[in-house]
Amino acid sequence: MSSFEQHLNEPITRPAPEAHELPPGVPVGTFAELVEHAEAELAHFQTVHEPLPTTTDGRVDASQLLVALDIDGTILQADGTTSPRMKQAVKDLRDRGAKVVIASGRGPVAVQSISKQLAQPGDYLVCANGAVTIQLDSVEPFEYRIVDRVDFVPREALLALERVVPDMIFGVEITGKCFKVNRPFPVGELTGQQVVAPLADLLDEPVVRAIARAPQMTLAEFEQAVAAAKLDMVECAIGWTSWVDIGPKGVSKASALETLRQTLGLPQLGTISFGDGWNDAQMLQWAHLSVAMGDAPQGVVDLASARAATVAADGVPAWVQAILAGSGTQTGTNTTVAPEFQGDSADPTREA
Repeated sequence: MSSFEQHLNEPITRPAPEAHELPPGVPVGTFAELVEHAEAELAHFQTVHEPLPTTTDGRVDASQLLVALDIDGTILQADGTTSPRMKQAVKDLRDRGAKVVIASGRGPVAVQSISKQLAQPGDYLVCANGAVTIQLDSVEPFEYRIVDRVDFVPREALLALERVVPDMIFGVEITGKCFKVNRPFPVGELTGQQVVAPLADLLDEPVVRAIARAPQMTLAEFEQAVAAAKLDMVECAIGWTSWVDIGPKGVSKASALETLRQTLGLPQLGTISFGDGWNDAQMLQWAHLSVAMGDAPQGVVDLASARAATVAADGVPAWVQAILAGSGTQTGTNTTVAPEFQGDSADPTREA
């Protein structure tokens, strides 16, 4: 069989929740306590660094904010849903005039499910680790237009990896259409159509993203193999398994977000980002205020301004509530919480 078509789940780039322990230093507690922690961290940030844009009364001006959100491990729960608090957080940001941008390693096809949960027509989404930026025309049906795209020829990078690991599985993303792969990826790791072809057929077509996968290798072994391949000609980010995303040199979520920021005429001091993986590294360094998720690798945490609780504990909504507490929607200890989100659970019941 020369090719096959199969619709699969989203890419697996991190282990199941039970597969790793919570690192030390991660904020824990009730949701109200997580908000208080975020408020304290934000207050410290504002004293050490230039503050976020403010209105004439000294409060945070949410209309000057560009808030970039990674997907997996940041806003998306392990079961593929977004929590009620996450949905409310995005709504609150929009209601205050902030520009919310989902920024992902996924291609345009694979952001469809998260778009249906959080996005709305007119939203911009940064895809393929910055190689593609789209703007939604509608969420249901899912329709978009490409506003920016950067292609590259993956030949040199793929052959370098193939020399190090001859049985590597490779894939290249044909934007909006399919993945062309030299062998099928493990079930559940790619979204949409996979077309099997010889490696030679993956090398010379300009694409926005390539993927290399070695299921037989440990993460440590895989990291050593990628380092040995000397992929200086491209951008690459290793995931939570033996998987590496490969993209055009100089292109990242940060580069795409900076282009978008300038297009929208928003100040750099209004940029905020949330992420948890190595493909978020440049985005965390780019943003004026950056927040790493609770179970992000320590190296990623070190690049951020602060650390949130985990996605399961609604780390992002706690920070959003803290940020908006300075913009007039809530104030200090008199934080107002929508009735359906009141309570002390750090891991609230999710929607069915």
